[in-house]
Amino acid sequence: MLRLAHAMMFTMRGVPVVYAGDEQGFTGDGGDQDAREDQFPSKVASYNDNVLVGTTATTAQENFDSTHPLYREIAQLSNVRRAYSALRRGRQIIRNTADQPGLLAISRIDPETAQEVVIAFNTSSQSLEASVEVGTAITALTQVMKPARRWCRRRVN
Repeated sequence: MLRLAHAMMFTMRGVPVVYAGDEQGFTGDGGDQDAREDQFPSKVASYNDNVLVGTTATTAQENFDSTHPLYREIAQLSNVRRAYSALRRGRQIIRNTADQPGLLAISRIDPETAQEVVIAFNTSSQSLEASVEVGTAITALTQVMKPARRWCRRRVN
């Protein structure tokens, strides 16, 4: 779900905000101050008992890892957003949605170039295939980001 949330945040309307530590899988215990762990080795017990996402590391270790899966994925999403102006300022059209987990497809259309970027999210835990309506001006599709592989390594207490 965290990876889906990041993908939505970087491709749908709005300005993506990544807090320090998000890219290292920091989770916090809740509340504003408990979600601000240092990336330096910590001696704070309430930080060190947190289970980090995507790694077996703890906050008791140094946590600036540019190979961390979340770091790499956020960097990739940032690069895709930078490359396609429609993702930064485009009009958003919902192409497919459902009341239950499944497909959410949206288009972002650049107001200057009319370039359409179609984004499809699978909000369920099952594989799915579906047809999605796109603009009539589309003559070809280019995949700009491959679907992410599933991963989640967690530290066991």
